[in-house]
Amino acid sequence: MISNCPADVLADTHVGLMPAVEGQSGTKYDTAAGAGWNWVINSKLSGDNLTACLAFLKAVTTGAYADDALEQGFISAAKTSADMDMTKLDPLFSEYYALASTMKNHSIFDCVLPAEVGSGVLYADTQKLIAGTMTPEDMAQDCQTALEANY
Repeated sequence: MISNCPADVLADTHVGLMPAVEGQSGTKYDTAAGAGWNWVINSKLSGDNLTACLAFLKAVTTGAYADDALEQGFISAAKTSADMDMTKLDPLFSEYYALASTMKNHSIFDCVLPAEVGSGVLYADTQKLIAGTMTPEDMAQDCQTALEANY
């Protein structure tokens, strides 16, 4: 968006938050967020393979890696270094990054559900619910059945 936006529009474009829902818990700073990825190490690795794996993980979780990602317009799961030069960032992206750092992150609900429910039944049944071919009660029962069948 930033690279394709006319300069006059970009100059007047800023980031902001939706207001909190009155009468509900939470604030406008609460958000469902997560890195969306993670790293695992095969417990059977040893020797040079384990050393290489650990070196790779260290490389992609350092401040230098996070700084480089930020300069390219991405927010990584790694924390930026203390000397990250924020002036290298596009002003709108810098504004977004500053706002994102004030947010209170909460788990994305379907990512913490067992896969058979979160990315299985729930996704398929949501489509049916939206289409009006399934009731919320039937959807809840499908999720409960998948949970009990697998755990």
